[in-house]
Amino acid sequence: MFLLIGLFSLYYANVLRIAFFAVFNANLPQYWDAAHDYSSYVFFYPIVLLFWYLGCFCLFYFFLIRPIQTIIVAEIVVPALQSFLSDNSDFLIQAKQDDYLIESYSNKFIDLKINPPFNGYFWLAVTFIWTFGNKTMMKVVIYYNLALIIILPIFILIILSGNTWVAPLINANEIVYKALFLSLSVLVIKEGIERPENPEIRVR
Repeated sequence: MFLLIGLFSLYYANVLRIAFFAVFNANLPQYWDAAHDYSSYVFFYPIVLLFWYLGCFCLFYFFLIRPIQTIIVAEIVVPALQSFLSDNSDFLIQAKQDDYLIESYSNKFIDLKINPPFNGYFWLAVTFIWTFGNKTMMKVVIYYNLALIIILPIFILIILSGNTWVAPLINANEIVYKALFLSLSVLVIKEGIERPENPEIRVR
């Protein structure tokens, strides 16, 4: 599927390139050679680079990071949290791939689906941040995830102690986290395209 999307993207980029040539040659035929020589940098290179980095991200994350996180969640995180539950506890904690779920039998809060720090959204953002050499953004995403390593367990233990008012805060963080890191990825790509003079981008 990933390969097909890439091929279709290149196909339609070529259609746009041909349409561009037709319009350009009709209006500025004297610059045809320059337009032809540099058009690949505009129509093809961004797509090829995007799918190259996305492909590297998918291989790295789905075949290395995610399996490790799945094992950590199932073998370490969930058993550790379950050890805080009594036999007649109102809470159900279980692993679901690299996420873990916390539910209340009495429906005291909306079920929590918690994605651990340094998850796929983090690695997607890091892929593009590293590509375009934005050190400030890199620090932000790393510090955010390091903070979550400390804050999330504290909030979860507060919930397991019966203070379920914390649950909406965790759900809100899950939503904000995904939106924030997807937005950062887009912003970094946009900034990198607008500032191609960055020497780190040229090296990569």
